[in-house]
Amino acid sequence: MRVVYPALSMCLWASPVAAEQGRISASVIEATPERAVAEGDVTLQWSGHRFLAERLVVEEGLDDSLRFEASDFVWTPCTCSTTPWAISGQKAEGVLDDHVVIRKGTFRVCDVPVLPVPFLRVPLNERTPRLLLPEVRVGDMGSVLGLPVWLPLGQRGHATLTSEWWSRRWLRQRAHLNAPLGEARVAVAKDAPVAAVRSQVDVRGSHDDGTVRVGVDAGWASDPAVRSDYGADFIARSTPFEERLIFAGVGPARIESNTFDRGELQRPIAAVVSLSGLSVGPSSVSTYGRIDALEDGDHLHQQATAGAMWSFGLAGEWAEVEAVGLVEAVQADDEKPYTRAGMGGALQLPTWAELGSHRVVSQTGIEGWIDAERGELIDPFGLTRRRPQWALGPGQRSQWISPSGVPLRWSAAALWTDVGWRPQGTLNIDHGVLQGTVHGDPDVQAGMVGVGDEALETQVGVLRDAAVLQGVLRGAVRVARYWRPGWEGLVDFDERRL
Repeated sequence: MRVVYPALSMCLWASPVAAEQGRISASVIEATPERAVAEGDVTLQWSGHRFLAERLVVEEGLDDSLRFEASDFVWTPCTCSTTPWAISGQKAEGVLDDHVVIRKGTFRVCDVPVLPVPFLRVPLNERTPRLLLPEVRVGDMGSVLGLPVWLPLGQRGHATLTSEWWSRRWLRQRAHLNAPLGEARVAVAKDAPVAAVRSQVDVRGSHDDGTVRVGVDAGWASDPAVRSDYGADFIARSTPFEERLIFAGVGPARIESNTFDRGELQRPIAAVVSLSGLSVGPSSVSTYGRIDALEDGDHLHQQATAGAMWSFGLAGEWAEVEAVGLVEAVQADDEKPYTRAGMGGALQLPTWAELGSHRVVSQTGIEGWIDAERGELIDPFGLTRRRPQWALGPGQRSQWISPSGVPLRWSAAALWTDVGWRPQGTLNIDHGVLQGTVHGDPDVQAGMVGVGDEALETQVGVLRDAAVLQGVLRGAVRVARYWRPGWEGLVDFDERRL
């Protein structure tokens, strides 16, 4: 049976997969269970691609594939309202979810013809191997040109292979492997045709099914200078050592390892048991215990640490009370024991106000803590959190709530401590295309603000601490569903370098 639909928009066939992936609209559509013919201002949206045509015929093949032919055809991988680029052709044919062949075509930018394309075969499957945009970097390392290739790995993984040419060195090959459990980055370089091979490897990944947990974050390098010579940004070039973090756990117990390729301090293995968030009425209790094997040069010793934290909250009509208590103990086999106990909390006044379509919810009051400790803490790995012995001062937390979410939230405090004033504050912005975070305390001041949507993304930020003062600029433009080329620049204000 043939059905004619005038000026209609419809899903392709009754197949759930086809209905989910594609929708066709045209002035007139003739449809049967195996074939659809659309004429007049035809638009087909399919799996992130958009096809425009004067006439489009789609047929279901024997292998359940959807084959199509079109005249006066336009293809673009961007479904946004303003298409940055497209390819038009007098004729086209192909298989949905596989490929399209365009004949007598033209490459168009903002609907302006730019370059003739007599013949072009475009893959429509997102997991088809393909070339990516070339990478170009210019800076202290000279000029770098990279040519990346994207390849699928299995059903969900992928790899990006990039061949690089360096103006001040020679050649470098990078491989980025990405799988559901994590990622690996491998780079092999030669400074000259007869130079030795220099390499680096980074592996990051984890698995957590609620019972079994494993993870790794490790790096290896062939020589200490390979990262400073080939790092793509200031942070990568300034990495002073290779760190290898590995853990595996079942339930509340886990084993950890934290080692380095340089230095005398190592933590080859540790056993940890922790329980968190145990509810007791209006309060919760968390506790932990750990035994660490520590290396300091040729000296191997053990250290045991245990602690518990209790938190309590109570909200009344006019006030809210928060209280936190903690106790910790550290014992090394060659040091005197160290113990610490403390209490902290806050007394806050809740307020709210209506500003147009926004509701501002705030908590303002006094917060602080006081600790008592005995012994001297020797903790080169920072396994026990340190803070001033006492602190007291005003604090405030607020968030703006709108019908579409929470576009603005901040927290601030001005605490007087045994080491002086410690003001601190954090601001988070999430309003439509505008997003950002700003934080400041006596040790670190940093912020990142940007705008971004489906087609464009830009960011600007700055970081300042005792060692660096840097700014960063980022930008990216979407030209296809999985194709968003961009650029990044980092400015070191202290050394006046870009």
